[in-house]
Amino acid sequence: MTARLIDTPADGVKPVASYSPAVRIGDLVAVAGQAGIDPEANARVDGGVRAELRQARANIEVALTSCGCTMDDVIRVDVFLQDLEDFEVLNEEYRGWFSEPYPSRTTIGANLLSGLAVEVTVLAVRPGSGS
Repeated sequence: MTARLIDTPADGVKPVASYSPAVRIGDLVAVAGQAGIDPEANARVDGGVRAELRQARANIEVALTSCGCTMDDVIRVDVFLQDLEDFEVLNEEYRGWFSEPYPSRTTIGANLLSGLAVEVTVLAVRPGSGS
């Protein structure tokens, strides 16, 4: 297997379980599920699903940056929603994260831990890889 770079960004959310926030193998970058957790307070942000989506995006950006990527390099997004009634709020926020053509996306209803409303994971390709 190609050498892996495991990254735990200094200013990112610290894992509370056995996982790496970001893993890079070659030019492929996988960011573990990010939620609406404020990394400084190590607590869920207030304000419901919209606030949690905005914080999850900020956490994703920190992890991507640590591996040399931006949101423009994302090719796949997986979203886990506690309540599928929040799907339209997700779409509104998502349109601000990316522009067309959008990355591929799967949205799943899930029973999330700790009362979270949303968790988002992304896959990116580092720029300049020729892919």
